[in-house]
Amino acid sequence: MRLLAARSQSVEFISLLALLYRARHDLFNPSTLTSLSGTCVGTFTTLAWTVLPYAQWLRLANASKLVRYLFYMNAKLMIGYLGFPAPPGIVSYQLGPGMLVMEGIILPSSNLIHPAAATLLALAKVPLAVAMMTESGAAKSSREALPPLLFVALMSVVVTVLWHLQLRVSFARWKGRQGAVRRKVKFE
Repeated sequence: MRLLAARSQSVEFISLLALLYRARHDLFNPSTLTSLSGTCVGTFTTLAWTVLPYAQWLRLANASKLVRYLFYMNAKLMIGYLGFPAPPGIVSYQLGPGMLVMEGIILPSSNLIHPAAATLLALAKVPLAVAMMTESGAAKSSREALPPLLFVALMSVVVTVLWHLQLRVSFARWKGRQGAVRRKVKFE
């Protein structure tokens, strides 16, 4: 599980490296700040994984869950409402499978939060993402941007619920095995 969590968060580190590579000729462009905002928490926790003992890293990763979501939302706010330029490659991220995979599957899988909180964050992110898509040129209008963004939001909530169900089922099975072991030991 430790390696899975670290790998999931390392995707942001790899994304940051790719974005910085694309912007290498103009690294100090304001669009780089949006890339940093969206990937800095995952990058920090990934780098911390390499130096911290597992228990400390786990506390850090758990403490940064909400912050990680908020920094993703901040990147969308910066592009959609604050006039920051979109980083290179953002249109293909939004129109291709990148956003669905990253924000609909990887982010909720590596940042498991309560389903109600996941729903609220997904809904709060939609207007920011609509503004980002229209400002970046990925969509001509809010009406065009809304369907894929609602699908990403729905996917993130479904993934969160499925992980919670998997954890509950796994715990129930573990608890059942523990009970069977106790009964077997008791009768011997």
